[in-house]
Amino acid sequence: MPDLLTSWGLAPARLRPDLTPPGSPERCIARQVAEDGDGGLWLLERIAPAQAPRRETLARLLAALEAAGLTRLLPYRPLPDGGYVLAAQGGCWQLSPFLVGHDLPAPVYAAWTGPGQDLGNFLADLRRAAARASLPPGLTNFSSAGYVERMAADVARRDPALLPRVARCRERLAPFLEAEPALPRALSHGDLHPRNAVWREGRLAAAIDWEFAGYAHELYDPAVALGCIGMEDPASFASGAGAALARTLRDRGLVTPANARWLRPAVAAARFGWLAEWLRRRDLDMAAQELDYLDLLLEC
Repeated sequence: MPDLLTSWGLAPARLRPDLTPPGSPERCIARQVAEDGDGGLWLLERIAPAQAPRRETLARLLAALEAAGLTRLLPYRPLPDGGYVLAAQGGCWQLSPFLVGHDLPAPVYAAWTGPGQDLGNFLADLRRAAARASLPPGLTNFSSAGYVERMAADVARRDPALLPRVARCRERLAPFLEAEPALPRALSHGDLHPRNAVWREGRLAAAIDWEFAGYAHELYDPAVALGCIGMEDPASFASGAGAALARTLRDRGLVTPANARWLRPAVAAARFGWLAEWLRRRDLDMAAQELDYLDLLLEC
């Protein structure tokens, strides 16, 4: 695998199994850290051929955002022909810089203000960069309302015992779900939360795992980040990372008097994705905990 680095104009050296990449490993077939001949560290990912067009689009998105001035990125390295997906050795590959970081200690970090401030400032910087970037075509347009409806239908078929609780939350979300399709759309990371980032000494060094990037309602990214911090400790909404994130979002203009009413239901709607994940894994304990969290968010 290190020999593949020559395709990107790098001198191969060795694999670094001592370094574990952060983020979600299931978003590719395999991934490993490799070191080049000059000591640079790279994340080499093997992806499924069916992923290649989408991954090419995402690589071009990150390049466009970097060109527009967005920092704290780890954009994919282009190949000599200008593309970002290498077909070689019977597979498809991508290469991006690897940055050594330190995991935030959960749930302790939820009491810190720094992570919330950093996530809020990154989301505001992303919004500004997207407004002046030459974004690639082919980005997806995600509907929270459509997702929640599909999720509720899946629960009815596969986990009918959970349906009364899910339906109760769905009912409380109805005003937001009806309004969501008409809310302003914005370029979104799609899954930005503390585990999908590289941290150094408690501060955000880079946002990673952009596989769900695309257009969504303007509160989607803030809702995902807030929901994940609150899941660690709901008290952080009053004092800690959650409160710092909400305050930064208001100060930077992402949460406004016009959309603030939708922030709490947007957080709840975003948690349906996590509920779907626990049910997919058949982790019923985590699914029950997620429903408890939804009850808290919606005061069901």
